[in-house]
Amino acid sequence: MAAPRAIWKGFMKVGSVSCGVKIVGATSEASKIHFRILNRRDGLPVKSAYVDEETGEPVDAEDQVKGFETDKEDFIQIEPEEIKALKLTSEHTLEIGEFVPVADIDTRYLEKPYYLIPAEDASAEAFNVLREAMKNKRVAARSCVVLYQRGREVLIQPFG
Repeated sequence: MAAPRAIWKGFMKVGSVSCGVKIVGATSEASKIHFRILNRRDGLPVKSAYVDEETGEPVDAEDQVKGFETDKEDFIQIEPEEIKALKLTSEHTLEIGEFVPVADIDTRYLEKPYYLIPAEDASAEAFNVLREAMKNKRVAARSCVVLYQRGREVLIQPFG
């Protein structure tokens, strides 16, 4: 069985100590059924395209821009550079903000599980020391990470 593919790589930082880590999915997408849209007449796959609402003409990718509706039918265009400027200051560092007792965690608010693992052998020792300390003190760490172009709050909890 192949090793799971990392969805994020970076550094976990606690005070002055940091180690390379990666995030991998705790569940597999392989068992999910994925459907494609087909043309009923010939059975071939159908492509989707962005079209101008007014003219019905397809819009080329280089002519597409994100926008935010401020009022009905009134939009502000937002350029990719402006979006990049709004992103979290560090997309590649999990800076631990605080530790919380595991007993205080309400699991109803947790969305999707992932595994945090050392990125390379050189990071394993620091990673394991932190994991064992958290396990012995029965605490989890809070941090933020950019996944799929969005900042997300994460809870890092030791298992095993």
